[in-house]
Amino acid sequence: MLKKITEYYNRIELPKVRAKVSEYKEENLEFGRECRLRYIKQQITELNDDIDDTLELISEVEDEWLRDLLTDYHGIEGKLKRLKSFQYELEHKDSSKITEEDILAARQVDIISLDLIPNTRSIGNGRYACPCIFHEETQPSMVIYGKGKGGFCFGCNRLFSSIDIVMHYHNYSFIEAVKYLINK
Repeated sequence: MLKKITEYYNRIELPKVRAKVSEYKEENLEFGRECRLRYIKQQITELNDDIDDTLELISEVEDEWLRDLLTDYHGIEGKLKRLKSFQYELEHKDSSKITEEDILAARQVDIISLDLIPNTRSIGNGRYACPCIFHEETQPSMVIYGKGKGGFCFGCNRLFSSIDIVMHYHNYSFIEAVKYLINK
């Protein structure tokens, strides 16, 4: 009797379950791509506005050394690099360079082991606290919850993963950050 039930399940039910799982994965992957494109467009708009404001400020300064100092202070070169990276990704819209498994593997990389966040201190239970790298502050408001769990900043209310940290620190695109992390 058990053999007949197993045979029935393997022949009839299992293919149905596999088809549903495959359909679910495709829907989620497409949703993820749409979210990524919205994020890229938002980042491009914000970077364009920020760069324009900074360039306007710099153009009003007459001393060349002060212009250079302001350019360095506002990180114009890094912002331009990020902008070009986002624009390239938007134009090509090809996320097939990385797989869903690559993204999951990249998110599992321990943020602390990346050694990109200064002034981290253990607060117990595998958690760490430090000043947020996404905004200027001196007090620790960012909590890292442990390997593969990401973190949260209570100062700027931002959730983040290891991918976000690498994107911010190295000015990488999403795809570049995932590739960097899976090669770690």
